[in-house]
Amino acid sequence: MLTVFVMAFGVVKAVMNFVAGRLSERIGRKRVLLLGWLVALPIPIMIWAAPNWSWIVASTVLLGVNQGLCWSMTQTSKLDITRADQRGLTMGLNEFSGYVGVALAGVITAYSAEALGARLGLLVFGMAVVVLGIFLTVVWIKNTLPWAKAETAAHKTARRAIPKVFRTILIRERSLP
Repeated sequence: MLTVFVMAFGVVKAVMNFVAGRLSERIGRKRVLLLGWLVALPIPIMIWAAPNWSWIVASTVLLGVNQGLCWSMTQTSKLDITRADQRGLTMGLNEFSGYVGVALAGVITAYSAEALGARLGLLVFGMAVVVLGIFLTVVWIKNTLPWAKAETAAHKTARRAIPKVFRTILIRERSLP
């Protein structure tokens, strides 16, 4: 049963990474991020109220949806506003900060579970994270899709200019003695 738990998360997150990318081009990065946080709302409650392991697996499926939408949008948004020569560093910093956050969340969750009990500790911490994520997305996060569209437009303009440059060079070379 443990493999179902892990596989459910991995498969769902992989599919949602693809969906998030396609969806973000239609409705924007901020809306996809918000959708990811909204999907996470029932997760702490499901874990708290879980009468059996299948509820934990179902909450893990929702976590995969949440992570596929939210994590993908953090990466996509950061890449939208980063220069091309800094994208590798941006991806690395995003992964680093994400996993540091996961580690810190694990420590905080352990303390809250110790203080309040496993189910209540997970409920309180999980709801705090999800509500904070929704709040910050609504109030603070900017949609970076306009930056991505501007960069795409700039690349299209640059591609159209390249043949003219080559034509100019060819004409000059032909006129040389």
